[in-house]
Amino acid sequence: MSTDSNSKKYREELHKCSPPLVPHIGVYLSDLTFIEEGNLDTLANGQVNFVKRRMLANVIQELGQYQQTPYNLIRVDAIQLFFEALRPMTETEQYQRSLQHEPRTQRAKIFSAGSSTSVLSDGTSR
Repeated sequence: MSTDSNSKKYREELHKCSPPLVPHIGVYLSDLTFIEEGNLDTLANGQVNFVKRRMLANVIQELGQYQQTPYNLIRVDAIQLFFEALRPMTETEQYQRSLQHEPRTQRAKIFSAGSSTSVLSDGTSR
């Protein structure tokens, strides 16, 4: 998903869709952050900045609209059994899998108790 022009294409496509759907929460969190950080809570005369509050409310209301339509899912036993049979990966297995998909290209330094250890791209340390 491109973040060019404040995720304009994503927003356009999202607004064409009908709920139920799960929107990308990061877009809304970014909107809320920019509104919060970019606008004062109070105006120069000491009054509450209701424009800011309305902007925040609009973002929350838009996000909330996606929670109004229920998902009418039907249980599929084969899929249910598949997920029930999965064995959760350990944290080490998850890390190794992440390295397979996104290999490390540089050495990282881990600092602990004043000493440093180099972590190599294969996940080993020295």
